Amino acid sequence: MRLGESHALAGAPGPAREALAEAVAVAEELGSPPLLELALRVARTHRLAFAGRNAPATGPESLTVREQEVLRLIAAGHTNRLIARDLGISEKTVSVHVSNVLRKLQVGSRTEAAGIAFREGLVADP
Repeated sequence: MRLGESHALAGAPGPAREALAEAVAVAEELGSPPLLELALRVARTHRLAFAGRNAPATGPESLTVREQEVLRLIAAGHTNRLIARDLGISEKTVSVHVSNVLRKLQVGSRTEAAGIAFREGLVADP
């Protein structure tokens, strides 16, 4: 996986794609969701697509564990300041997570994101 990232950083997308495709195959063979997610995240970061995996990372299933935590707190009505305090991270980092949640859920507001969270069962009804 690191080899693929190194190739991508060096501006060699072909070798990067090959190395990352091998990492994805190994992760799938081992049945390791964390390793698979990491390999796919590296590929997405460097805008490398794989056959059958070109769909953009959107929808509730695309949220990281941290983004799910942020969404849960958004649904509870927390401000960025409260979320930052609860999670022990900066408000700027919370802002990035909120932006990612909104983008991945394809919504324009925190209220819409909270609605999806409740509708999809990602958080318990209040």
